Amino acid sequence: MSLILRNSGSRAVRTSKTFPISRNYAAAVETEIVIPQRIPRGPTDILRALASTIKRDPTAPHYKFHDDPYLIPTSNKAKRIYALSQESGRKTAVWIKEQHPELFQHIEAEPPIKAYFPKVVYDESDDVTNETFAEVIKTASVNDAIHVYELMLKNNTEISEDNKQSLLELISFFNETEELAEELIEERWFSQYGQERVSVKNTWKNDGYAEKLFQELPNSGKSFSAIIQGMIKFNQVEKGYHYYNQASDKGLSLSIDVYHALLKATPFLRQGITQKWEFIEETLRKMNDSGFAPTISTLNIILALLTRMPNFRDRRKNALKMISEVKQFGVEPSLGSYHYLLQIFCADSASVPQEFINVITMNGAVEHYSKAWTDIVRFDIADQTKLLQCLLNGMVLNRPPPSSPPSEVTLNLAETAWSIYTKGTENSPFKNPIEWTGEMLCDIILLSLCAENFDRASTVFTHLCKDQSKIVGVPNFEVLKMFLDACIVNQDLKKAMNCVEYCSENGFSDVFNLGKKLAQSFNLGPIYSTKLIALLGQDVLPDDKEIQSPSLHKSGGK
Repeated sequence: MSLILRNSGSRAVRTSKTFPISRNYAAAVETEIVIPQRIPRGPTDILRALASTIKRDPTAPHYKFHDDPYLIPTSNKAKRIYALSQESGRKTAVWIKEQHPELFQHIEAEPPIKAYFPKVVYDESDDVTNETFAEVIKTASVNDAIHVYELMLKNNTEISEDNKQSLLELISFFNETEELAEELIEERWFSQYGQERVSVKNTWKNDGYAEKLFQELPNSGKSFSAIIQGMIKFNQVEKGYHYYNQASDKGLSLSIDVYHALLKATPFLRQGITQKWEFIEETLRKMNDSGFAPTISTLNIILALLTRMPNFRDRRKNALKMISEVKQFGVEPSLGSYHYLLQIFCADSASVPQEFINVITMNGAVEHYSKAWTDIVRFDIADQTKLLQCLLNGMVLNRPPPSSPPSEVTLNLAETAWSIYTKGTENSPFKNPIEWTGEMLCDIILLSLCAENFDRASTVFTHLCKDQSKIVGVPNFEVLKMFLDACIVNQDLKKAMNCVEYCSENGFSDVFNLGKKLAQSFNLGPIYSTKLIALLGQDVLPDDKEIQSPSLHKSGGK
């Protein structure tokens, strides 16, 4: 056997093997194998490839809830109770671990993860150094940092100014309150929910560790920046603004976050609308004089302030002006910026989801309709009829041209429409029923027919016929004509007859032609022929068809 390798690029392997044909003869077979260049693979590439084969249901409940029809929460209150109940078990486990650390000395991961180690407890016998103090501050544990700080004071250990400054920043940021642990995801989420709408109560701890440390530190831009931000964050605005004026009088250089904090505090520092906007402009000028360029945070803070000034005549003009000015510094609006712009330019902030859908429709971004529907379900607003009308109408307007088989985009639109229908027709005591309109149901029928799903279209049509008294508005006659064509293709005489009957009862002018098409496409038999004549008259039947005895002919179709 011989082997030849080429080192550049791909490798060529030439092998020569000898295979015995008989005792005295042999044949040499020579082949050349080209080995392609190596493709770098990550450690999770195989898992990603496997995951890509599974299609995720965008309307399914969150994975944290049990996948059981009887245990899936259907209201925001139930979601909150279920999630927090599950997390209370985790909190209990953490408490047991903290109370009995001696039982958990084993290594839980390799390499070791510090977060899994038992919590270190310091007492007076420990020789706490500045290095230890700095490490404790880095963990962002307020109680531990204050405890170590007091131990160092008792032991007369000299504390560096850098550590005092770091402790001041930590305590000011959290207001001497321990933050919820990162692993308590649900409690953190629900505690932050509606945070912008909480009472503007002053919760700053006056004469606490923050102010004590501030007095011990020399006057500097860093110490003033920390105390000002902390006070304004927890609504001790007047005192924080007083410290800001002191720092300005001393000529200290403050951080850009101080100016952002002042902007957020505008409603507390100024009363009238004109005075508020003048204060915003003044703060921006001072920020510019300090050498700071506006950032995306600067833009979003100002836009958020404008959303709270509905009576400000120039708020729309100033919003666009801010967008234009920050672009000169290379700042592009973020998704949050557009969220505030929608609130500024829309009279009703509740119409923001509908405005998003309108933007998708105007730009023909059909791939975002399923995401929009997922968000509607997630925010528990799937019972808003106007919102669903807007979504269904947009999907119909932007549906791709008909093709066989249907395109993937068409199938996705039909799947989203069917998900809307199933969500809207499910019986639940925890949600308001959707007020279906004829146009909405016809949109779902149309999208189902485009995806060649006759069964789903038939289900929605049956709903349309059965609940006529509850359905508002007139259905789309063109969609009903398409449904009749689908009935003919699928040879479903009963559904086709129901379609013609429905059109006749609702007074559509062209129903006679529908009846003629039905009569020409099916072998009606005497029963359906009599029924059709009763609806539309004798002329609806073709000349070559007559009503004959039931004993001679059977009715066609399903």
